[in-house]
Amino acid sequence: MRNFSYEELQKRLQNISSEVDNQVRDFSNLTVDEEWSRKRTRARTLDEQKALDFACRGYIRNLMKEGKIIYINTPGERRMKIDGL
Repeated sequence: MRNFSYEELQKRLQNISSEVDNQVRDFSNLTVDEEWSRKRTRARTLDEQKALDFACRGYIRNLMKEGKIIYINTPGERRMKIDGL
């Protein structure tokens, strides 16, 4: 495990935050240009929700196999860690 000083951690978080802000801004511009709707659309039926859940579970499983997502399940903690963050 790598040790970070407080300054290094703040700098790294600031870089990640600015990257996310840039990506959100680019996506917002794209939605306006391409006339996309940014509204969240809920599943219309129970079957559609089941299909979406199945697809998401498969996608997450594939990322776990590739090592991009690490599932941590210890007695005091249960979470997923995304590689690179």
